[in-house]
Amino acid sequence: MGARPLLPRRPLLALLRGLLLGTNHSAIGVATSATGLPGTWTDHGKVFSSETTDTWNAIDPAVVRADGRLWMSFGSYWSGIRMVELDPATGKAVEDARVHHLATRPDEPYAVEGPEIVKHGRYYYLFASTTPAARV
Repeated sequence: MGARPLLPRRPLLALLRGLLLGTNHSAIGVATSATGLPGTWTDHGKVFSSETTDTWNAIDPAVVRADGRLWMSFGSYWSGIRMVELDPATGKAVEDARVHHLATRPDEPYAVEGPEIVKHGRYYYLFASTTPAARV
């Protein structure tokens, strides 16, 4: 019997990103799959995006649930880590989502990348890289 993927009890969720290199014109999308196998993914469209007129870059997404609400942190080189609330029914940003600014560096480059927020006890902790990915 060959190896086979573990079957989850609920659909798998993937947050995807697309970007135009050298700009902050980026988007985060969502897709789901019951098995994670190739060809089984369903694209549900855009979760959130950034335009060249924004001061943030919609890449490096991470999701956390807090007090019954769903939040997505994201961000990169442009101005640090941001966060928006997601609609738990769709996985997309709530209508007219407020963009919260969580972290940045004090001097140029303001890069803070790859956020992950975890809860431990009563507190939430933000983990991120302060080294620009292009220089690693």
